[in-house]
Amino acid sequence: MHCLDLGCGGGDVTLELARLVGPEGRVTGIDMDEVKLELAREVAAERGLENVQFRVDDVTTWSAELKYDLVYCRFLLEHLVDPRDLLRRMWAGVERGGSLAVEDADFQGQICEPPNDGYELWRTMYMELLRRRGGDPEIGRKLHGYFLEVGAPSPQLRLAQDVSTDGENKTLPLLTLAATADALQAEGLVTERDLQTAIASLTNLADDATTLVAGPWIFQVWARRT
Repeated sequence: MHCLDLGCGGGDVTLELARLVGPEGRVTGIDMDEVKLELAREVAAERGLENVQFRVDDVTTWSAELKYDLVYCRFLLEHLVDPRDLLRRMWAGVERGGSLAVEDADFQGQICEPPNDGYELWRTMYMELLRRRGGDPEIGRKLHGYFLEVGAPSPQLRLAQDVSTDGENKTLPLLTLAATADALQAEGLVTERDLQTAIASLTNLADDATTLVAGPWIFQVWARRT
């Protein structure tokens, strides 16, 4: 199989695809961040994966120069002003018998029990930040319809959600808030005091094994070109 991973970031999925398709297959990862791509290349070399390449490109202008057996993206469309335009170009790059597969989030599904003020600030402000930057924090539920709109027939779908009392699921809100702090302040969504209070609250949340956090609903949607 020849596979394409758009918006691949550090290449976690790209490298897994390369392992799955084996030495007879080929996988290409595309992202705008050369620093992340170079790290992905280093990991590929360490694992002895010679069937994978990473290339810098802008997904907002990318077009398929080849046909692929699998065209895939994860947590990418939620950030785009016109996700259907990219989906249409992705579908055009699918070989006959191949598949288009997308995973994306619906942040309305997030849960913190018992409620936590820092978590609620992060959840609501992150969704608003996505909207203001042209994205869609509820895109997951819309993917099935978008597939139909771009001509990908009979899309199949599955809903996934991570729920946990420790580990990455508990620390992700804290890390995401820290990473987006400047953008949130630039948009006037939070003050420095808001941030520091929320960071302290989320730090306590991550360390408290009696609290439960559920990540966003993750919609997995795919269609095959016949």
